[in-house]
Amino acid sequence: MSQANMERIFDPFFSTYPHKAGLGLTVCQQILRSCRGTISIKSKEGLGTVVKVTLLQS
Repeated sequence: MSQANMERIFDPFFSTYPHKAGLGLTVCQQILRSCRGTISIKSKEGLGTVVKVTLLQS
């Protein structure tokens, strides 16, 4: 994933695919925040992407 896309990945309505809403990661981030969790993404263009979801115990 390019650095330009990484900077916008959680923006509402951002998508690299035509005809897609671009809300998936935005909604996931909001749900995780409401549960005291986090989501982080690391990517190297052309090599792959790692998504880490962390949930804190209440």
